[in-house]
Amino acid sequence: MIKKMSLFMWAIFFAILAATIILYWHTAYAKKHFSCEAQLTLIDQTSSYDVLMNFTFANDSGTYEASGLYKDRDGRTINTSNKVNFTYWRKGNNLYLISKETNELPKSDIPVIDWKPDFFRKRNRGLALQVIQENADGYLFLYDSTPLFYCTRNNEPPIMN
Repeated sequence: MIKKMSLFMWAIFFAILAATIILYWHTAYAKKHFSCEAQLTLIDQTSSYDVLMNFTFANDSGTYEASGLYKDRDGRTINTSNKVNFTYWRKGNNLYLISKETNELPKSDIPVIDWKPDFFRKRNRGLALQVIQENADGYLFLYDSTPLFYCTRNNEPPIMN
């Protein structure tokens, strides 16, 4: 009877240990491997800009992809797109991103693109963001503690080329 009880206690101990290791691994993995999508609309007195963004983070590399529609007050529209490959590292809730390759279209200037950070337009430019997982469904992206947008988590695991 004592041997059965001892065996049972060891089994419980190893089950708890395994569960703890799996939970820790999953949490650490999830912080470095996720993908999410956000929609943003910017409006000023003369124009509006609707953009759909997708962020993918995996193994210290990432991708930002966006497509948008710029409209001025005269009804003129311009389709935009951008893809940025970047490296990143995390320190707490802060993510530090360095652009490797960018492909912003159109190449012509439109007013809303003028104030975009260099990270989205040029190689080897940095951007520091805070990314906080708000719930199981998504992340809050902040800049200097100011909320920028909510990014809804994609269900499929990120795949990086």
